[in-house]
Amino acid sequence: TLKVGEVGLDVKMTGPERADILKTITYRIVVLNAGSVALTNVRLTNDLPGQIAFEGATGGGALAGKAVRWSLGNIPPGARREVTVSVHSIEAG
Repeated sequence: TLKVGEVGLDVKMTGPERADILKTITYRIVVLNAGSVALTNVRLTNDLPGQIAFEGATGGGALAGKAVRWSLGNIPPGARREVTVSVHSIEAG
């Protein structure tokens, strides 16, 4: 008997739509395994626009060029990983 699992990945990012220049804002990113099989070696990348400066990230997130990258490891079915990224705007826009 061959069992075929269903892969389901749901990524949601929440945070303020606008902020004052140089004011720190934090975005929350939730990665959910909505499927029936484990996700392995999950990696998450969040590209930052040119006018945004990186301040920090949780969950082992690190800046690489103009992108924040996380290695989330394995995510079992129904489980989720949550990280945050803090940034500020360096110009209006």
